[in-house]
Amino acid sequence: MRREVKTALVLGATGGIGSAVARKLLERGWHIRALNRHAAKASRNEPAFEWVQGDAMNAADVLKAAADVRLIVHAVNPPGYRHWERLVLPMLDNCIAAARVVGVRIVLPGNVYNFGPDALPAPTEESPQHPLTKKGAIRVEMEKRLKSASQSGAGAIIVRAGDFFGPGATANSWFSSGLVTPGKPVGTIKNPGRRGVGHQWAYLPDMAEAVAQLIERADQLRPLLSTIWMGSGTQMACKWQKQSSAFAAARQRSGVSPGGSCRSPPLSFRSCGRSGKCAISRRCRSGWTTPSSWPNSARSRRRRSTRQ
Repeated sequence: MRREVKTALVLGATGGIGSAVARKLLERGWHIRALNRHAAKASRNEPAFEWVQGDAMNAADVLKAAADVRLIVHAVNPPGYRHWERLVLPMLDNCIAAARVVGVRIVLPGNVYNFGPDALPAPTEESPQHPLTKKGAIRVEMEKRLKSASQSGAGAIIVRAGDFFGPGATANSWFSSGLVTPGKPVGTIKNPGRRGVGHQWAYLPDMAEAVAQLIERADQLRPLLSTIWMGSGTQMACKWQKQSSAFAAARQRSGVSPGGSCRSPPLSFRSCGRSGKCAISRRCRSGWTTPSSWPNSARSRRRRSTRQ
């Protein structure tokens, strides 16, 4: 007896979370159909998916791509997040309309924009959503529309998590745009927040795995709208700082000098934003930096070159 192959339509399959979830579902035997404005180009980068030419802003394209699918993953955003506040809701409306016609569940990667101070210090699935920002208000509206859709033929799962980091995360993440320099060895980690103020983080492969497992257990969730909170990673920067300090102390105790056999410096930690604002625009002049005595630091390299 031939096993039925389930098809998932992924909107946003070239993005960080969309591609990560699509690959996890592919590993579990799903057939992945991906809607993209440049399908031929996308297929060369990921030939394992079925790429369909179309635009998430076009309701007819989304409906056509959704034919015979068992699930829609809505992980799409406008290119470069341009005009996000104007385009994101029509994109979701097109997804909801297709899901209603086909009668399938929508999976939405959620975030923490929805919450205001009254949800702190430990938001849960049931926390009130009173955001103070325009982006947060739009996110709340997106979830309201999903809740309404779940009462009229299209179920929904919202998996809420923090800022993504890890393999496949895009440049839109604060990790790659604020904490480290992409494409270079990590010598310094910048913390753009005020000391004691946390930031929610989610390791992208873990987030994708959680989404895939929830999809497999969808029948065990609430029949209409299920919101799952992945928890926070507010201590990540502090842990890095402690680990780097511990590594440096261990080297000192062992008697290994900066010029010894281990030539890679430990991660240094740069604390920014003494006033509580992001200090990256000030090129992070405050706090820790890479020690000039390490052989791989920029200043040490310059010193060596001037001596030659």
